[in-house]
Amino acid sequence: MSLEVDIHYIQIGDCSSSAIALGLSQDKRLMPKLINPTGNIEYHALPIIDCHGLPYQQRLLSILEQVYPKLGEDWLSAPVCILMPHYGDIEPSSHHALFASYCDFLPSLVKHPNCYLFPYGRSALLLAWRKIETLLNNDQFPDVWVLAIDSDPRLSTFLGEESQRLAEPSAGGVASDSVILARFRKNESGLKRHWFSYEVQTNSASGGSAVEALFRRYQQVCKQPVFQFYAPFNGTACLADEWVTAYHRLAPWVGTQTQVVMSGVLSGELGACTGLYNLLHLYARYQSGEFLYSTLQLEISEQLFRGAAMYTWHN
Repeated sequence: MSLEVDIHYIQIGDCSSSAIALGLSQDKRLMPKLINPTGNIEYHALPIIDCHGLPYQQRLLSILEQVYPKLGEDWLSAPVCILMPHYGDIEPSSHHALFASYCDFLPSLVKHPNCYLFPYGRSALLLAWRKIETLLNNDQFPDVWVLAIDSDPRLSTFLGEESQRLAEPSAGGVASDSVILARFRKNESGLKRHWFSYEVQTNSASGGSAVEALFRRYQQVCKQPVFQFYAPFNGTACLADEWVTAYHRLAPWVGTQTQVVMSGVLSGELGACTGLYNLLHLYARYQSGEFLYSTLQLEISEQLFRGAAMYTWHN
């Protein structure tokens, strides 16, 4: 099944231009600002709202409050997949509480018959793929919409233990607020997902073992040369180390032909928006003809999940 993916709305920091946000503009790019919210640590950020010390979940709601009038309402009549954060300070019950708060601004979601939550952080889009494709295979639904909202925890206060760790100076990279709303529909030409798999990285397992298992599975099952590899990067060594130490497991399907794409250098840390952002990033490059052959997308969530998917473009 080939898919058409349209950007309905995207905002990273104060930028709502898809060309700039996705790095397609020749003369403009995202411009992080240097901030010092605590008076102790300076770092670069792309905030949507002012960094005025809001708790994490309240910051997400304030971002939604600012952008929801720009989202319109047409998408609320179709199936909706909501990509949500997966930080350690948010327990499973809290995702429902966060969703209930979203409904204060989007009341149509309260009794929406086809609204699905994916609280898996950076891996959320990849874990939503099967639901998206199942819905589109049902002729009742010509469109499926995907909404993602997140904020780098460094822009918040009153964090749990895990988010405090993520907010330390060693986190590095650009701290971003982000919102993306995209529409998926079947089409005769477009993006085709050939393979998907995921693994759970447990605390008892050695770091990178889940990614290594994914790469081994790709090598054994997919057996396709990789021309673009979307590699997780947000400025932290631990995130990069997971895939760097396992990369050799993709041999012989990676090599001199493989372009390693680390979009996080451009966008900063997008959390639950990461997977969808990367998909739109590669989709735009297939559309323009910059990408011609197979692409492997890897995502590493903040906690348990690691997911990977392989795509080609069908004309």
